[in-house]
Amino acid sequence: MVATVEKLSAHVDDLKQGKIDVNTASRLLLLLRQITEEDNSKGDYPTITLFADWIAHTKLDRKNARAILTEIEVALRKEAEQPGHFDHTTLMRVVSLKRLHNEIGTLLKNKNVDSAITKPRVFVPIALAVAEEISSKPLELTDDLLAKRMEEKIPEDKRIEVVQSVVIEPNTIPGDKSKFQIRAKVFPNPPVAGMPGFNIQSAFPIATDANGKPIT
Repeated sequence: MVATVEKLSAHVDDLKQGKIDVNTASRLLLLLRQITEEDNSKGDYPTITLFADWIAHTKLDRKNARAILTEIEVALRKEAEQPGHFDHTTLMRVVSLKRLHNEIGTLLKNKNVDSAITKPRVFVPIALAVAEEISSKPLELTDDLLAKRMEEKIPEDKRIEVVQSVVIEPNTIPGDKSKFQIRAKVFPNPPVAGMPGFNIQSAFPIATDANGKPIT
C-alpha cells in the first residue's frame, strides 16, 4: 500500500505542474489532514483541519468552527472596550489563509516533501480553488447552541455579540476587486429592539498587489 506521504508528494508534483482546480486543491487538504490523523498531530495544524473539514461539508459546526466564531466574539468584545480594535481586516485575519499557508509549509517541511506549492504562483490558485469550494458553506453554531447562548442572562451594560455564523461568499462590495467577501451574522444579547441580528462583512482577498490592494 502506498504511504500517505508518498501520495502527498506525488500530488504536490501535479500541483507544481499547474494541475490546480477545486478537486486537486481539495485532495491536497484531505491528504494533509490524513497525515495529521496518522501522526496524531492534528492539534499542531488546526487551520489545515478546519479547511479540510470545511470543504467536505455543506455547513460546519464542529469544534474548530466554533473556535473561529469565538475568536470573532472576543474581537467584538475588545472593540466595545477599546474602539478601533475591530476593523476591515479582522474577519480575514481570523479565517486566515496566511495561517493555512504557514501550516502547509511546516507540514511539508516536516515530511520532507517539496514545499514549492507555498510559493505565490502555486499557492494563490490553490487558495482561490479552496475559497471557491467553501463559498456559501457557513461555519455556524447549531440551533440549540445559539438558543443556549441567547438564553444567557446578560445585563444591558454588559451586552455581548453572539456570532451565529461566518461564511465566505461572492463579493458584493462596490469598488473592491476581491473575488470573495467574508460575512458574520451576529445577534446582540440582550437583544436590541428592532434589530434581531446584523451582518458584519469585509473583503476576503486571496492576493494583493505591492501596496496591499486586492487583485483577486
